Amino acid sequence: MTTENKKRILILTLAWRPIESGGEIAPREIATRLSSYYEFDVLGYRFSKSHPKEEKTSYGTVYRIGGTGHSYAKKNLFSVMAGLKALSLHRANKYDAIWVIMATYNSGSALIFSLFNPHVPIILTLQEGDPFPHIYKRLGVLRPLWHLFFRRVKKVQAISKYLALFAKEAGFDGEPVVIGNGVEVSSFARPDSMKEAQVDENGPVVLVSHSRLVKKNAHDIVIKALALLSEKVVYIIVGGGEEEASLKELARSLGLERRVAFMGQLPIEKTPHYLHRAHIFVRPSRSEGLGASFLEAMAAGLPIIGTREGGIPDFLTDGETGLFCNVDDPESVARAVTRLIEDKALYSRISENGKRLINEKYTWDVISTKMKNEVFDTI
Repeated sequence: MTTENKKRILILTLAWRPIESGGEIAPREIATRLSSYYEFDVLGYRFSKSHPKEEKTSYGTVYRIGGTGHSYAKKNLFSVMAGLKALSLHRANKYDAIWVIMATYNSGSALIFSLFNPHVPIILTLQEGDPFPHIYKRLGVLRPLWHLFFRRVKKVQAISKYLALFAKEAGFDGEPVVIGNGVEVSSFARPDSMKEAQVDENGPVVLVSHSRLVKKNAHDIVIKALALLSEKVVYIIVGGGEEEASLKELARSLGLERRVAFMGQLPIEKTPHYLHRAHIFVRPSRSEGLGASFLEAMAAGLPIIGTREGGIPDFLTDGETGLFCNVDDPESVARAVTRLIEDKALYSRISENGKRLINEKYTWDVISTKMKNEVFDTI
């Protein structure tokens, strides 16, 4: 398809590469794969002076405004600035649709744009991982505008059934499309030179979690569970965040500082290294939109342990693709870990089923095709 015939879509997002997490990786992977059908421009926040204000890519042009810095005040101001910038870009480029990545930060800019361009359809991708009450509390007096935004949205893609319900609760009057996030399988699959993941009865057992150090990800519960397990069980945390100091203090107070390793925030390309050298992925989430880190661990062949919160039940079937534990229950985490250590048949079955599920339903090629057929082509 020639450039002249392509539909043009403006992506509204807070972060974009090189600053990105699961919420931003998804639209970038999709835009790259669908660039022969659509041209995707991106409007995001400029977190650093080293990030170019304008950048040409294979899928379109990335525009970065505002900044720099990570303060909430600057990010909130970005919402207004992005709305005005989107109006300017639309006058020049005549977009066929606006694609909003996460409503939490980008609904304001999309609403500003929509008030002046009501006939340009809004596509919303819901990736939110915070609990609904927390989101509503943070909105405060702006909640009526939040509901107004959802009423103006043409199409909602939710990454889990849980978030599809959230869209309805927030005021969307259509039927959300549930399409999960994907995994770059070639990056996370174990190299041919490595054995399949397995637990050695005589060696250490490495638990791993790749996730931010925030309350919802419940690293404190895993550390407390560690105190109930054999000394051969250790815990590696890949990620940074506001709870790092308190989690280190918790490990110290329980005498576990030598069994808990804090690796800090690392580039996504280094994550497979730690997954391939671990035995079990565990994250007893207190809330979860979907959980891309679970999917990455499954692609690496690791059995996963998670709660029934949010979108996790979309891919975790107890005893088949993972094991459930209870929220805020270290004992249930310890029991799940012990089952996987002692039952090698269970360990192997969950490992193989997880890899099969990822290859069948959660590759980026599968996800991108669904987005084209069920979202973009319907607008």
